[in-house]
Amino acid sequence: MVDKGIDNAFVWVDSVYNNLYLSIHTKKGSQFWNEGFGSELHTIKKSSGDSANRARDMIVESTKWMTDEEIVQEIDVFVEVDSKDSGRFNITVTVKRLDEASKPYELWFDIV
Repeated sequence: MVDKGIDNAFVWVDSVYNNLYLSIHTKKGSQFWNEGFGSELHTIKKSSGDSANRARDMIVESTKWMTDEEIVQEIDVFVEVDSKDSGRFNITVTVKRLDEASKPYELWFDIV
């Protein structure tokens, strides 16, 4: 392969973000190739009092495969209900890469 000056870290970051996004936003059980893939965030309703804690647990479960498959070393999840829109979660997922570098990713999820 010829090095064309492309930063391979960009490709890594892109694929990790993609894996996080799909793991969180895909409804668990909706993929024929892996019924365990995805999250159950779509089951949380706006009226749930502990919805941020439940969402965090669901995100941890849905992204665990990334550490199991050694794509990343560690995943830390922080979830809060948006202060301006109670129907939205603000999600920060901090990923510790295999090379020890950490990177935070900002995501969101709308509660229906």
